[in-house]
Amino acid sequence: MEFDIRPHTLCAITPWRVTDIIDVRDTLHLSLIVYDYQFLNTVLKFTPGLEEESVSLLNFLLSHPVIYLDKEQSSRIDHIMSSLQGELGVDSAVLSQRNKPITFLYTLVKIIELMVEYRRCFQAREEMGKKSSNGLQNSILSYIYFHSAEHLTLEKVADVFYISESSLSKKLNDLTGTSFTKLLNDIRIEKGLRLFNLYRLDVGRNSRNFRIYRCFASFKAFR
Repeated sequence: MEFDIRPHTLCAITPWRVTDIIDVRDTLHLSLIVYDYQFLNTVLKFTPGLEEESVSLLNFLLSHPVIYLDKEQSSRIDHIMSSLQGELGVDSAVLSQRNKPITFLYTLVKIIELMVEYRRCFQAREEMGKKSSNGLQNSILSYIYFHSAEHLTLEKVADVFYISESSLSKKLNDLTGTSFTKLLNDIRIEKGLRLFNLYRLDVGRNSRNFRIYRCFASFKAFR
């Protein structure tokens, strides 16, 4: 796998992975934290409540090796990095639990905090993606509902939202379990029934409601 190195890039390099930095065109500032992966894995496994989560967290690092941070995320990561540097110095050696137990514990907590922040950065991006997707779906349904009296087609609605017809058709099917045509007809029928109940319209003598009548007749035929 290849990834671009941009400002505020965070990488998780897991054991048995060879990582090369190639094609460097500008000054590169690199902060590297090396830790005992197996020891950390053991600590997480024996933490109450994290028995299963520890495995998923470490597997996540393996399957998601790079994340590009936004300004707020980068600030939080920089704070953790600065705390570790302040505790260990710029060039720290192998840290012994026996010789410096408090420093060892502090470092361990900070590395776990770094791993948790790494996972949360991805979660934030996933949640934003879901919100964006939900917003688009709601917009599509609203558009179809409020323009249902017009001569709507799958192509026209897809053009409005700058997506392909196949993507729109799949979104609608995933969301409603039905096709564009049936959804549109169902909306028109629902609106028509509301009109009938509110105004007792005589559909047979009102040409302006002919489309609603046609859909309603088709709908009734399948009942």
